[in-house]
Amino acid sequence: MGDGDAFECPDCGSSFSYGTVSCPGCGVEIEWDPVDELETEEVEVDGLTLMDPRLPAAEEPPEGGPDRVFSRFGLVWAVLTVLAFTGTVLLLNWDTWIRGEAESSIGDTQRMMIYAGAIATTAFAILTIIDLFRGGVLPQDATERRV
Repeated sequence: MGDGDAFECPDCGSSFSYGTVSCPGCGVEIEWDPVDELETEEVEVDGLTLMDPRLPAAEEPPEGGPDRVFSRFGLVWAVLTVLAFTGTVLLLNWDTWIRGEAESSIGDTQRMMIYAGAIATTAFAILTIIDLFRGGVLPQDATERRV
């Protein structure tokens, strides 16, 4: 039909652009067939496919599930953080919550377990945060390239 963006009217020869409903020269109605000698060129650059913008784009559903928040180890660290924190709070209130005593009296063994729980909670929380910054939240393109 024509080269580039200019097309010629089959009746009068005047030029017009793709998608024009009627010829600007003679007024003849123009029917566009998407298969009618219209060549599109697809170019793939770094996994991105470029197509002719004049044609309607086909919508494809996104592949895969939603972006993940944690890696497998990050999820383990997050669960361990919650468990260590819960255990530490339970140890702090053992006498009043579990034994039913009026006041809390913390002995040396209980104090050492509270310190260990606080250290474990801190360590697991740090590992969880490192996992988040290191690659927990991944963009869609990075999940496809990652081996």
